[in-house]
Amino acid sequence: MTTVAVISDTHGYLPPSAIPHLEIADEIWHAGDIGSLEVLKQLQSIKKTVGVYGNIDEPSIRHAVPENQLFEVAGVSVLIRHIVGGPKRLNLQTEALLHAHKPKLLICGHSHMLRVQPLEGFDTMYINPGALGRHGLHELSTMLLMDLHLGQAMNLRVVELGPRGKV
Repeated sequence: MTTVAVISDTHGYLPPSAIPHLEIADEIWHAGDIGSLEVLKQLQSIKKTVGVYGNIDEPSIRHAVPENQLFEVAGVSVLIRHIVGGPKRLNLQTEALLHAHKPKLLICGHSHMLRVQPLEGFDTMYINPGALGRHGLHELSTMLLMDLHLGQAMNLRVVELGPRGKV
């Protein structure tokens, strides 16, 4: 079994209260708007980190991580992108990637809104962990933990770290 911490939208700030949750995971997946190379390096020093860049990320981050990540862990296929559109209205690039690769999980960020739901027309779960950073529209800083085992994602847990800017 592989435990994954799913985060997004740190915007250059990793709350200290998130670190114990990241440490219990086997891998960290960051869905973009990392915000600084320091945050990326800090995550990589904690655990294996798979990330993508977001719309606010500067060229140094865009050289360190790609726009899309397609991979498999514990028999679960995963697509990570920062901006995908909403679960009812995906953007064209995301739709094309879903049709071509048929991942079980679509991990995204950008909206700062925690959301987990099946995607209509695909055998794919849409997962947005909300946002960890200090900046944005979110009221609570959130992240997700989940276990992957034998081709299944299970035991999804929402971690609420507290009010934005106060964690």
